[in-house]
Amino acid sequence: MVCNLLIRLKESDKIAIVCGEIALGYKQWHQLSDKLSNEALKDKHEKIVGLFLPNGIEYAISYFACLYADKVIAPFHTSTTMNELLDTIKHCEIFTLITTEVYFPMIEALVHTNKLHMNLIVINDCAEIQRNIKLYTNSVSSTVLNENELDDVVVLLHTSGTTSKSKRVMLTNQGLLSNIKSHCESLKFDVNEVCLIQLPMMFGYCNTAQFLAHVYLGACIVINPNPFMVADFYKIIEKWSITNFTAVPTILIALCNSELLSYNISSLKIICFGGNPIPKSQLLDIIKKFPSIAFVQTYGLTEAGPRVTTLPPSQYIEKIGSVGCAIPKVEIKIVDTLGSPLPKGVTGEVIVKSKGIMKGYFKCIEETKAIIRGEWLYTGDIGYLSEDGYLYLVGRKKNIIISGGQNICPEEVEEVISTYPGIMDVKVYGVNDDLLGEVVHADIVSNSDNVEIIQQLKSVCSKNLSNYKIPKCFNFVKNICRTYNGKTKRFTDGVTL
Repeated sequence: MVCNLLIRLKESDKIAIVCGEIALGYKQWHQLSDKLSNEALKDKHEKIVGLFLPNGIEYAISYFACLYADKVIAPFHTSTTMNELLDTIKHCEIFTLITTEVYFPMIEALVHTNKLHMNLIVINDCAEIQRNIKLYTNSVSSTVLNENELDDVVVLLHTSGTTSKSKRVMLTNQGLLSNIKSHCESLKFDVNEVCLIQLPMMFGYCNTAQFLAHVYLGACIVINPNPFMVADFYKIIEKWSITNFTAVPTILIALCNSELLSYNISSLKIICFGGNPIPKSQLLDIIKKFPSIAFVQTYGLTEAGPRVTTLPPSQYIEKIGSVGCAIPKVEIKIVDTLGSPLPKGVTGEVIVKSKGIMKGYFKCIEETKAIIRGEWLYTGDIGYLSEDGYLYLVGRKKNIIISGGQNICPEEVEEVISTYPGIMDVKVYGVNDDLLGEVVHADIVSNSDNVEIIQQLKSVCSKNLSNYKIPKCFNFVKNICRTYNGKTKRFTDGVTL
């Protein structure tokens, strides 16, 4: 059971988690989680508890309080809109929500406007209860959830995809523990690790590979609750002797473009990254700038637990461009459109088998059947395996642009465009065309917007891409919309942007 990760350390005085000026030992963490569980989460009729909390100690305490009370956790990013929150509350039948004073007024207004049956628990930074308010408790009957669907389920994670219509992924005790152990083994992590968390804690990558993995190790977790700033990053590394960090490419690019500051960051051995492609040229620049750090590309998806592959630290330069090989107890195959295995080196859909894959999408039977077939999870990612078993990704199946019968991966085109100096961001997408079905367009964020750049971009593309892949139109935009974990937003309500 995942709750036992903390219970087994309940007598340890070792520093477990740090955020700002607050440092909590494992013993104190256990006591605070146990207290919150007993004081507020004992209603047996309410199975799912929502966490509308920022990254911080209150999140960690509340997470394990829910596990101690045998609840299923439904965490929300604090940038979630009230409409999105309302939809999920209704879909998941959430009747208890833990939040802070900062977010309480808008959530209370939502509850009153929609007359929601809701128990709002307001806590402070150390998860001490400030308010415990029950609203409209007589307006709704007790939950009608199918309890069997939630057997062994620990958490309902928001999918980290690029559409606005998200589903909740059911991850189980067995699946999480399997993925945690395999992830730690693949990177040879041990009890001496000091992990820095910058990513949202409700994001699958952070939930398993950072937060729970380091509790499993009995290691130390340091949380930066503030937006990423290069100077703060250096200060935290030096102050707490951070050994590993996990980032998305936007953070790596910020580090690469910044000045080296005079802090001692020699403790930092590994930076894992994933979530979105990063051009090889930029990755090489980052590696050159920080020669003592292994930049380890990983691949996974929330539905897979999430970790699928890791590029071994010893080969992060030799195999640059690959997302690595399968971590222990995970199998990968590449298949064609009929599900038949393809030979090494041939591109197709990536499918995954492990104990870590999700139980399914909560209350979405048909959507679950569409991607879990037998023991295999069909990821929707397009890639190929090298002869020695390293995975190379090409793009997303659902992002494919079909122009004149030819399949085009927008990620491939984006990588070429991003190599041109002055291009800060790019999104490639298909636009309907009466003759070809779709044609390729590109939105670019650049330091300048003159006609010469467009001509030069076309020249760069013509040297590196087949003619049918070259964008027919380049649009200058102020920014590219991204999800909370840095992925390009390509769709809204099923409509291509």
